[in-house]
Amino acid sequence: MTEIPNFKGAMHEINTSKGLALRTLTTDDVHDRYVAWMNDPEITKYTEQRYHHHSFDDVQAFVEAKLDSPNEILFGIFYQNQHIGNIKLGQINLRHLTADLSYFIGDRDCWGAGLASSAIDGVVGFAFTTLKLHKLNAGCYEENIGSIKVLSKNGFQLEGTFQDQIMFEGRRINALFFGRRNVDLS
Repeated sequence: MTEIPNFKGAMHEINTSKGLALRTLTTDDVHDRYVAWMNDPEITKYTEQRYHHHSFDDVQAFVEAKLDSPNEILFGIFYQNQHIGNIKLGQINLRHLTADLSYFIGDRDCWGAGLASSAIDGVVGFAFTTLKLHKLNAGCYEENIGSIKVLSKNGFQLEGTFQDQIMFEGRRINALFFGRRNVDLS
């Protein structure tokens, strides 16, 4: 039987287009701006993090937990040597060759510059080429037009809708689920 790798403590680095560097985030990368992003209602608007207040210690504990996880890789997104957001491969399942993708750009000055798309492209390449995954999944709120566009641009297709799944600004909205298959492994 093939041994299933464990990602606990593994360090990875990916260079992408648009001058982005993606690398495993460490507790040394946690900074006051990162904590501020996690407490900014506009940045967390389309995430479940909007319900929580985050301290510096909370964010460090989150990063430490991801480093200790056997099936998650949390990348920091670095642009011009500055940490601007995160992208994560979660629930990596090397038996089924699948993982979940999640991401955010915390630095508002970088919104709309195509950097999330470049980060997704880099992580998709890593997941399909290095990890040899067959499929990536991602979800978003139906109101998150930016996420819908960036996923579609990166070859993800809408695979399902959970009706009335999310309470958002006092009303129920749908959760959308996207997938992208590694055509080289199909």
